[in-house]
Amino acid sequence: MPAVQCHIGSSDIKLRNLGMVVAETLTTTLDPKGPKLQFEFEKDEEVYDLLSYLEVPEDTSTQTQEEITRSENKDIEQGTCKTTHNPTNLTDDQNTKHNIQTEIELDSDDDLEPYDMSNDVKKTKVKNPKYIRDCMEGLICSDDAEKVEACLFNAEALIRKSPDGLKEIAAEFSKILLHLQDNFSSHGFDAIRFGAMVALAVECPVEVAGYLSSQFYERNYNLRQRMNILEVLSAAAQELAKPVDKSRVRQPKPVEEIKPSKESDDWREIVEKRIEGKTRRFIKGRTQPEPAQVANRFAPVAGHFFFPLLKHFDRSQASFDLLGEETVVLRKLIFSLGIILYSALHAPLATRMCVNLLEFIWVLRYHSDSCIRQALLYATSMIILVLPPFGILTDLQDVMLETKSWLQETIDKDKDTECKRMALQALMLFENTIQKGFKLSLNDAGK
Repeated sequence: MPAVQCHIGSSDIKLRNLGMVVAETLTTTLDPKGPKLQFEFEKDEEVYDLLSYLEVPEDTSTQTQEEITRSENKDIEQGTCKTTHNPTNLTDDQNTKHNIQTEIELDSDDDLEPYDMSNDVKKTKVKNPKYIRDCMEGLICSDDAEKVEACLFNAEALIRKSPDGLKEIAAEFSKILLHLQDNFSSHGFDAIRFGAMVALAVECPVEVAGYLSSQFYERNYNLRQRMNILEVLSAAAQELAKPVDKSRVRQPKPVEEIKPSKESDDWREIVEKRIEGKTRRFIKGRTQPEPAQVANRFAPVAGHFFFPLLKHFDRSQASFDLLGEETVVLRKLIFSLGIILYSALHAPLATRMCVNLLEFIWVLRYHSDSCIRQALLYATSMIILVLPPFGILTDLQDVMLETKSWLQETIDKDKDTECKRMALQALMLFENTIQKGFKLSLNDAGK
């Protein structure tokens, strides 16, 4: 069992799935009547292959003579027996019955194809909720599977409409969705719940991000819920950083008034129109106006997503030790911090966020797990991309030079090939940023 525990605690997905399968199988085999372990993991081909070894193949040699005789008599009565034994062993009545039934052509419905019902809409007696509070009450108080599914499936659409009073209940709604369990095995439950939580974080970023980030280090949460918090914050940050595409909004086409043509048009104008219509142009100018500048919606709220996640990473609890055995959550946290930081590109808080993340990376840069070191190198690349070139050359020159030395050391001494590749990539980004900063400073000096 200690080996199984090491596999389950590994950050490698394949090793972790292997440990979960073995743990479930061992507990069921050693104590069939006792409590069974049930892990939530994705079953791929390798997992199905492992589970197939638990099925004992049937041994046809163990069939008794009576079972063989009974099956043969049943086939004879149905007229479907295909045997090579001597037909003289059968009685006359059986031969006659067998011959008659084989000659009769039965009307069969096998040639009728069933209707395709895959796209049919399931009719339910439950009406879809029209208000946010009705949706929340349906998710909390109902034991009816249809009502829960109707509320869950319509939650994101109701949230995206941004109704009045949504900010007042956004944190409470996030709490309901975070603790919601799939008690009725609803189809696509995880994806639908995730979409609703992201929609809440996008529509009410301050309230939802403040609640989720404050709950990340609290007790009485399992690993799956902590991972959900990080995934929701990362996805919401990316969506808020994207500009709103107004071109997708359908607008009614203006009605053009048809004016009667004037017969007294100038002949020169008529000739020019004909020439213009028959002229081929290989290079045309800009046919559409430049896109309008849109403010980054994530910039004003970036701090609510980022700084609370760095507060208590070194705090050890009885149920949650981020720097100890919870390497899977630590890796996810580092990647999420990198995504949130890059979403805050050009934000006023970007430089401060980079400094805090560098301090976090500096504590863990020599972590024993290669997956953690890969996540740290990814976050370092995000810092180099977000920091302005003049910031690297002036305010953060000493810190970035130490970071460069660490990257070079990783390339030379790290045993993991992927870590070396990511360190080399980060070092190239660093050199390109330095060169860009020198060019900008020379241009400013020339002016």
